[in-house]
Amino acid sequence: MMLRYSKDQSIWENPPKVDQYFTVQPHTILRQHLDYSHWYDRVKLTLKDIHNAQYVACMNPTAGSFTIDARLQGILFSSKHCCNTPAELVRLWVHETQRVYCDKLVNEYDIELFLKVQKDVIIKCFEDCDAAALMKHPLIFSHFATGIGEPKYMPVPDWSSLRKILNEALANYNELNAVMNLVLFEDAMTHVCRINRILEMPQGNALLIGVGGSGKQSLSKLASFISNLEVFQITLRKGYSHADLKGN
Repeated sequence: MMLRYSKDQSIWENPPKVDQYFTVQPHTILRQHLDYSHWYDRVKLTLKDIHNAQYVACMNPTAGSFTIDARLQGILFSSKHCCNTPAELVRLWVHETQRVYCDKLVNEYDIELFLKVQKDVIIKCFEDCDAAALMKHPLIFSHFATGIGEPKYMPVPDWSSLRKILNEALANYNELNAVMNLVLFEDAMTHVCRINRILEMPQGNALLIGVGGSGKQSLSKLASFISNLEVFQITLRKGYSHADLKGN
């Protein structure tokens, strides 16, 4: 008869070096639990159900994979005109954590969980600040929040002012390029601000993924125009090779 019993525990692992067979045996044990939610005792011939287990792991290289923390990099965009009070600085931090982490999430459950954790951190670590006020929409910081011209990383006061600025930018773009008929609803304006933030970063880059006709290219062109960047698009043709790609 195979018995089952539960354990509540935290699991800490400092992975050993790869052995002579290029394997790490503890990883196999951990994967058994991650895949099947139990361990098998080969001596007692029983299954051990493991509940409420928390893994603490460091997935990055020891020296770190970034020369500067991505959250700090965004905060360094700000100036004395952007944050005059502690609450404004915390709101900027909230914005940057959402750009660095939340924007990479694709599951609605994960996004809601992130926002809940973020709110809990605000309540715990910033007791003097109102969490609801800090997370009030629109929660957007942009280099053109006060107008297109000299970039200043500032908070967007409201949707109407942002829409006015983007409509003016779109009109200027259409005078110099092929006309784009864009409907700037809230999600579209948010994406323009996100893309513009990436383009203003040193070595900033993004990958456009999605079905055709969703507006991702048009919004990227508008964001590039706001940043005074030239847009170049590869044109695929028959016989296009790696050499052509390197030349482009």
